[in-house]
Amino acid sequence: MSTLTATTSSTNPSLGAGDVGKSYFETDTNKILVWDGTAFLKYETDSAIGGAFGNRYAIDFDGTNDYLQSSSTSQSYTLGTLSLWFKPDSTISSSSSTQALVGFNSDYNSIILGSSTGTLTNEIITVMTPSINHAYTGAATINTDWHHLVVVWDSVATEYKIYLDNTQVKNAQSSGTASQATIDDVMIGYRDQFGGYFDGKIDEVSIFSTSLTTTQITTMYNSGVPSDISSLSPLSWWRMLDSDGGTGSSVTDDGSLTNNMTLVNSPTIHDLSLAPDSIYVA
Repeated sequence: MSTLTATTSSTNPSLGAGDVGKSYFETDTNKILVWDGTAFLKYETDSAIGGAFGNRYAIDFDGTNDYLQSSSTSQSYTLGTLSLWFKPDSTISSSSSTQALVGFNSDYNSIILGSSTGTLTNEIITVMTPSINHAYTGAATINTDWHHLVVVWDSVATEYKIYLDNTQVKNAQSSGTASQATIDDVMIGYRDQFGGYFDGKIDEVSIFSTSLTTTQITTMYNSGVPSDISSLSPLSWWRMLDSDGGTGSSVTDDGSLTNNMTLVNSPTIHDLSLAPDSIYVA
């Protein structure tokens, strides 16, 4: 019987196209790693081995005081793309109170739902950056189903585009010159300045330093069901305890930064298989 070579999430070997099939055991995460020529495919040892992707858990926030906080505040990088799945507990409109899906850098910079700024009106989704705000505005609403949100930097138009359920909806921005945001701290379900706790569920949050293409965004949307995005090489990918057996006080980062999240004020771990939810993947 052969034995897998041991490694850790912070010391994965550097491999090339000629190393397809090399496998390792990651001792700090109990995962089996298989190199596909461009990236490691990671498999839970508690699950059947064979490449099947599962999505069983999400985090349920109470809208009062709970959120997730990144363990590192010193990993500085530019925000090329952010993707997440969310399910608000109430319908979101331009008259809804501010709710932060993600906050950055211990200030007001964030991705938020509802009324948010003094520089725009009728905001539904807003990307707040140090330079200007990019928004989806109007009379539309977001219902209480699961939704896929992608924010991606467009270097040609010099703006952040906003994709809601695979449709580009960004239609307004404040005055000024836009620039790509830099991130060194991440909160999920909250932003540090001016409050705005999120009331609802969030799942499968990922961040990339690169701008994903519309084809890649469509692949991530996957007709409304999350899928394995490891081949896209995310910097951070918080699977909301799918990589932690559905339990614990921290959320493993399956991206290259390994910037784990701490559960602050005990948000609820939601089992997607019970109803089941529309984004549950067995």
